[in-house]
Amino acid sequence: MVRWIESGRSATHVLAYFLNRNRETALQQLSEIQAAPSVGLHDVPRESVGQHIGLMTNDDTLSRDELDDKLARKFCYCNQQ
Repeated sequence: MVRWIESGRSATHVLAYFLNRNRETALQQLSEIQAAPSVGLHDVPRESVGQHIGLMTNDDTLSRDELDDKLARKFCYCNQQ
């Protein structure tokens, strides 16, 4: 339990003591935490997914619905084999 101290100077010392003790406790607990594993960086693909899997070429001007249909047919065909 914290006692209220009349003197302003003493109150400052008590506050500094508690802040320092809490800082040391926090730093100690942080030092005990294991670091998260790092994640490798990957290049951003320079082509679209449709181009990468062979559904589109640079000349294709398919609408989103046409591309979805083409993609669905390709994966239905792949999964039936």
